[in-house]
Amino acid sequence: MTLASPPVVRTTKLIRRAVEEVFDAFVDPAVTTRFWFTRSSERLARGETVTWYWDQYGIHGDVRVTALENDRRMAIEWPPPVEWSFTPGGDGATAVSIVASGLTDQRLVREALNGVLPLTFFHPSLVTRPASLASGVMSERLATERRRIAS
Repeated sequence: MTLASPPVVRTTKLIRRAVEEVFDAFVDPAVTTRFWFTRSSERLARGETVTWYWDQYGIHGDVRVTALENDRRMAIEWPPPVEWSFTPGGDGATAVSIVASGLTDQRLVREALNGVLPLTFFHPSLVTRPASLASGVMSERLATERRRIAS
């Protein structure tokens, strides 16, 4: 597959919690481990490199925090750049928008074009693996999830 430029993946989800609580859920591993990864080397901090672990898959990935603006925005390099924007909404809800850009790994490009990649940022049973890792388990989990959603 040859593309003129790497695709950009965008997704947004409304979370019915206050922006401070939602932002903290993505920054504080004590909360994030309840819905995304198993453990983290530390809390996210601008300029730091943090390791996220998915013990159930026997994998981990290093992420470099490139931006962290309390209750507004965070950005990481993992290996593609990923940015989260947090926008307060009515009734105490928060819109979380995620943009992944610079997708050059062919597996990630296929997932992006098939509309699967955005799910990995929100669904706890789907984990985006770092590009350097094999994708067999991920592909099986995505296929299983697609079948479940389709039925």
